[in-house]
Formats: sequence, C-alpha cells, structure tokens
Amino acid sequence: MEQASPLQPRAPLQLRGVRRGFGLSPFEWAVLAAAFAVAAFGGYTIYAEATDLNAKPPAAASTYIPAFRTNISSTISTTGTVQATQQVNLNFGSSGVIKEINVKVGDQVTAGQVLARLDDAQLQSALRAAQSNLASAQARLNAVINPSAADLASAQQAVLNAQNQVATAQKNLDDLRAKPTAADIASAQQAVLQAQNALQSAQDALAKAQADLARAQRDLSSARSDLSNAYDTLSLARSDLRTAETACPDAPPTPSLPAKGSRAQPAPFVSVTVDCDGNAAALAAYKAANAAYGSAAGAYNAAVTNADAKQSALESAQATLSSGNLERAIQSAQLGLQTALQKQQETLAGATPIEIQAAENSLSAAQASLTAAQQRYEELLHPAPDAVLPLQASVAQAAEAVDAAQANLDKATIVAPFDGVIAAINGTVGGQATGGATTTAQASAAVVSLLNPRQIRIDANVDQADVSKLRTGQPASITFDALAGFVYQASVSSVGLLPTTSQGVVTYLVSFAIDTGALPPTTPVPTPGMTAQITVTVGSAQNALVVPTRSVRGSGNLATVT
Repeated sequence: MEQASPLQPRAPLQLRGVRRGFGLSPFEWAVLAAAFAVAAFGGYTIYAEATDLNAKPPAAASTYIPAFRTNISSTISTTGTVQATQQVNLNFGSSGVIKEINVKVGDQVTAGQVLARLDDAQLQSALRAAQSNLASAQARLNAVINPSAADLASAQQAVLNAQNQVATAQKNLDDLRAKPTAADIASAQQAVLQAQNALQSAQDALAKAQADLARAQRDLSSARSDLSNAYDTLSLARSDLRTAETACPDAPPTPSLPAKGSRAQPAPFVSVTVDCDGNAAALAAYKAANAAYGSAAGAYNAAVTNADAKQSALESAQATLSSGNLERAIQSAQLGLQTALQKQQETLAGATPIEIQAAENSLSAAQASLTAAQQRYEELLHPAPDAVLPLQASVAQAAEAVDAAQANLDKATIVAPFDGVIAAINGTVGGQATGGATTTAQASAAVVSLLNPRQIRIDANVDQADVSKLRTGQPASITFDALAGFVYQASVSSVGLLPTTSQGVVTYLVSFAIDTGALPPTTPVPTPGMTAQITVTVGSAQNALVVPTRSVRGSGNLATVT
C-alpha cells in the first residue's frame, strides 16, 4: 500500500544581524535580546495554535490499484541495414573485347539469360575444329568396334578373292609339275598360228598404206593438172566476157579472175533491162559470153574441190605412214610370234626348275594374301585390344579438347545465374575486358552486378549485453525511415559468434529474415542499403498477472507485493 507523505513544518524565522553603531551598552544589548526572545516565543505560540503546527500527523491514507492479467513481452531494440542475400558480381572467364551488352541497370532478367558476350569468333572456330577432330576420332573408333555391313562384305569378298588366287596358283604349280597334255600342245600351236596371222595382218596393213600413199600422189597430180586446164578455160571465158561487156555499156561488171586454187565468182546476172543500147547483136554476143563464163567458172570450182580432196587424202596417207604405228604393230606382232614359238617349245619340253620355283613363289604369296585377308576379316568381327585402346584414347583426348574449347567459349559469355535485377554495369561495347572471378569486395571490377531484390536480410550489430538473449527464430518487428507507415514482420535467422570491437563497444552480427513472398502486393519490398529500426521479442508470457512495479518489494532473492 502507498502511504501519503506527512506535512513538513515551516522553517523558523531568522533575524538578520544589526549593525553596531547605536551606542548601546552591553547590558542594554542583553535586555534587548531578552525582549526579542520573549516576543519570538509569543509569536510562535500564537502561530502554532492557529495552524495546529504541534498537532500529531494523521495516519497515511491507503491507495489501491487492481492487479490484472494480460500478455506481456520483453524486447530488444537495435538498428540494421538491408542486405541482398542473393547477389553476385559477374565477370568474363577470359579476357577480350566486349562484343555486346544486352542489359542496362534496372533491367529484370531471368536465369540463363545472356547478359554480355565477348568477341568469340576465334573461340567458335576452335570449338568447331575440336568437334571435327572428335567426330573423326569417333568415326575411326566406330569403324573398328562397329564395322559397317559394307566393310564386312568387302572383307569377305577379299577372303574369297584370295582363296581363288590360291586355287589358281596351286593349279598353275600342279600343271607345271605335270607333263604337257595334247590340249596344251594344241593350245601352244594355236597361239603360234594366231601370232603368225597377226604379223601377216600388220605387214599387209603397212603395204596397203604405202599403196594408198602412191595412189593419193597420182590422184593429186591428176587433179592439179585438171585444175590448171580449168583455170586456163576460165581465164579465156572471162576475157571473152570482158570483150562482150565493152560492146554493151549497160551490162553488169565482169568478175575478177581468182588466184589459182581459189574459187571463182559466178557469172553476173543479166536482167531484162540490159539491151546493149538497142544493139541486138552485141546483146546476143554478151549473153553467149556470159553463159560460157558461167560454165567455165562451175568447172573450175569443181576442179578446186577435187584438188582439195586429193590433197587431204594424200596428207592422211602420209600421216598414217609417218606415225610409226604400222611399224610398231609389225614389231609387236613379231615379238608375239617369238613368244608363242618359245611357249610352244617350253610346252613341248615341259616346265623348267625356274618356272616351278616361280609358281611356288606365286602360291606362297597367294597364301600370305589369304592369311592377311582372313586376319582382317577376323579383326573386323573381334577387334584386338591393342587396336581399340589407342583409338579410345584418341577419342577421350578429342572429347577433352572439345570440353576445353566449350569451356573457353562459355567463359566469353556472362549468363544470369538466377532471376534478378541488374544492379550495376562496368564496361562498354568495344572495350577491353579482363577476365577472372570477382568477389563482393571486387564489385567495381565486375562487368555486371546482379541481385535478387526479393531475397533480402537485415544485418544488425547487437551489443554484447543483449546478444545472449537472442535465439534463431525469435520474432522481430521492423520499420524503415524510407518506407514510412509500413511495419514488417521478421525473425532472427542467425546470431554471429565473432565479436566486433569499435571504440570499446563489443557487438555481434545478427541477421534477420523477411519473407518477401508473403508481403501484400501493395507493400513495397525494402531495398538493399536501407536503414532499419528493429524490435526483437526476446521473451513473452500469456495471460500474466500484472501489478505496478512500485508495489514490489524485494529482500534477497524474495519479492513481495504490498
């Protein structure tokens, strides 16, 4: 219970000192002091009776305040800063010239979207070359471990061909070792007869060519004689025509005489208007001379054609003889006859040791070819490890080269790793980019900075006196000066263990999480860098009995309410 404070007595009156100088004796001063004392006592007595100053104070009045039940909580207040939990500084993995930047600050991007690219023409070419090498290596491996039907058929045919060659070589050897048969003797004789006929045909061809040349020479000489006679006739006919033309002024001009061997112009056409100025005799003479010239020109041109043909025939005959083909044909036929005669003698005499050795060598070679063909066919069906392993190693190396080329090409492209907003761009198209990974502290070196504005946390430095009260999951209420009127619900997401000392104050980093996905559409999402006022609920009680703190009296570890 609360007790009322008693009334306090007023301070007694005090006399100020009197300056000496009235000329009073000590005795007089003593009488004056006694008079003052009596007066003061009398005044106090009268005042005390009037004001009940000497009365005992009354008992203190009791004040009653009802206790009640309610929900109570204990909180800690601090300030913090909004941080993006999903933020990355992106750079090219290699150096080069920037070819394109496809975004600007503030753009919304999606995961996998190409943000920027270097000039990658050489990298593309290197990748294509590596892929081509891989395809070639894989094709060589496939040809060994998975032969095509065509390869198998070809190998089988090679085996059959080799078997036939072995059979043929064996038969030849057997035939040489055996005595000549009547058929062999008849075949050798027939070969000699055919060779003799071939030689006779070659000799006859040479004789015919020589006869053709002589005949062509005679024909050309006769044709040239006919041409000279025809030329003389043409010359006389033209002279007569020229004389008749002189007597007939309106006649067409007479053609000129051609060089011997060249073709003559035909006789001029005589129109009905030509009348030789009415001279009938001159007109008749002109027409007769014109007809004679036309006949002579036709005969001359025929002689030119014949002479040209005979000249061509002579040149053809000369070419046939001068080519040497006929002589070579005779020589070849003579050699063939010699070979046939020698073969006939060998057939009659039987095989020589040298021929038998050659046949045996041919058989050995055919058998070796058969073994190789069979081995090749077997390798196609069941390739040996020493044939497969090097090819597999080549494929693996080529695949690694493709991966390396692809990785180099990928390094020339910056791709968004998650949905977000472009926060910064450092670089221009055509500028030089220095490749390499970047960290938060190296944001200025990054070409593109990307963050997810909906993935945020609030970091706060909490005093050491309060940090021990914090636990992950504790609720918090957060407000922002930049977002007045909005209160955000959050929770403690982490409590740091490493202290930070600044000017003698020890604090710990505490992070708070906000579920931005649960915010209403009209509620703005805090932006990284904003300052936050945080109130953390560190303890609470439901339906607790509440009394004023001044009613609580403590003694040691005990507390009582009065």
